[in-house]
Amino acid sequence: MSTLDEVIGIYLEAWNEPDHVARLQLLDACWSDDATYTDPYTPTPVKGREGLATVIDGFHHGPFAGHRLVLTSGVNEHHSLLRYR
Repeated sequence: MSTLDEVIGIYLEAWNEPDHVARLQLLDACWSDDATYTDPYTPTPVKGREGLATVIDGFHHGPFAGHRLVLTSGVNEHHSLLRYR
């Protein structure tokens, strides 16, 4: 079983992976099919690995192209939600 920090590390690797197929392999290790993703730029919550992989495609091909996500804080877990910077 992975630690929470390891899971978040894999999750960030998925965000930084430009290849859709390789990204899905990373998401297999850290994201469940019934998990949802929400952010201020996504009009409705996105469900599952494929949905999140598609959102990440937009990250790589949109206004944030060439950027990388880097963990700058610890991970806080509360009520089955995670928070970090």
